[in-house]
Amino acid sequence: MTGIQWASPSAALQSTNYLNESQHNMLIGKRLWVNDNAAGLQAMFNATTAEANQWQNTWIEVPITNSHYRFIVSGLKGKSFFAGFLPTGKVKVFGPKHLNGKTVLELVGKTPKATGLGGYPMAVVVSSQAPYLPVGSLVTVTVGGHKFTSTLKVTGYNTKAPVKIAPPSSAVAYNLTGMPG
Repeated sequence: MTGIQWASPSAALQSTNYLNESQHNMLIGKRLWVNDNAAGLQAMFNATTAEANQWQNTWIEVPITNSHYRFIVSGLKGKSFFAGFLPTGKVKVFGPKHLNGKTVLELVGKTPKATGLGGYPMAVVVSSQAPYLPVGSLVTVTVGGHKFTSTLKVTGYNTKAPVKIAPPSSAVAYNLTGMPG
């Protein structure tokens, strides 16, 4: 399950849970902080078990040029975040529908190639009024006989106003962790 709490052109907060990985990302301007569990640190940074156990659940400031997190930085930047959550191919539109007191449209198609999982079934719920930003999505992928489902819930987005997010009060610089990258 993936959820983005807030996004704007200059700042974003994201929480991701995938299998046993838990990751939290915060982008403010040109600064990125991550707070992952041990499994997340091992998956993203190739951290050893000892490194992952030492730095899990700690805010780490990561250079935005770090190759392991470059895709997260680009994905968190404003509208580019949503590009990966809009279906491609022959898209069907259903609605208008009502969801949590909002009028929305449902778009059903395939995952974009840019996600690395192009061609899988995907449904996205978007605002029924311009600029038609996503308010949620559902992606179902079957790999090797195993079914994976990813959901996204957008709770805040503003294309013009900056989001006011305070950096973590205590964070460790990535180069001090000893992890690869």
